[in-house]
Amino acid sequence: MKRNVTTVKVLLLAGLSFVFMSNRGGSPGGRTGSTTDVGTCATQGGCHGPKTPIQQELLSGDFPSTGYSPGSSYNITLKPTNTGTRVWGFECIAEDGNGNAVGVFTSNEDANEQGNGRRATHKFASTSSAAGSTEWTLDWTAPAAGTGDITFYVSVLAANGNGTTSGDNVIIDTMVIREGQVSSISDVIENEIRLYPNPVVNELHIASKHVINSGLLQVFDPKGLLVISTEMRETISVQNLAAGTYYAKISQGNQLVTKTFVKQ
Repeated sequence: MKRNVTTVKVLLLAGLSFVFMSNRGGSPGGRTGSTTDVGTCATQGGCHGPKTPIQQELLSGDFPSTGYSPGSSYNITLKPTNTGTRVWGFECIAEDGNGNAVGVFTSNEDANEQGNGRRATHKFASTSSAAGSTEWTLDWTAPAAGTGDITFYVSVLAANGNGTTSGDNVIIDTMVIREGQVSSISDVIENEIRLYPNPVVNELHIASKHVINSGLLQVFDPKGLLVISTEMRETISVQNLAAGTYYAKISQGNQLVTKTFVKQ
């Protein structure tokens, strides 16, 4: 996956540490150095290590070269290195171009989600490693279509475990992932697919002049969470969905159409 490093810019200035020994169970939050996280203890209070963090290319993901696919799940890997480190911690967030947290992190063996899936942080069991390096794998689901480029921000604490904050280091990285351009049904066909009623209360109907009774119909909420997945049909029940805007993805082979509807 090609990395876009041009957006790192001044984001390093946010400085990025976050964990006392009392926080080995997880970051206190707001310490990634993203466009919305400010006032971190590395640069502002000097809690851990020097005020200038170390920049490493420690972020990677199993994204295709074409970019992320809306609503799809991916593995994000963190591989920091630092000689002498015995205790590790991290916090990670994904943001769109407006600084909004996007996508959903899910807790797994390595990490816990925070803020309803908007952030990921270490678990206590994943903080110890005396090999001068460590690795975490995060589970992340991409947001809905139209979100655009996404920047991942991560801040890693590399602590020496001496019981104080002296001698610790803060390591940071960012990674930009493009929104993938998928093969789509022709504009003519797309314009002839209609969802109604819209807004909808109980049942959503899919109408088209073309045969669309094969393939897959998926519905995603604004966070990119898959809430309905079914074989293509002319009517689906949405009565159990919360009020809000949703995205219906109709796919047949490598062809795709995404339509928006509002649930009342």
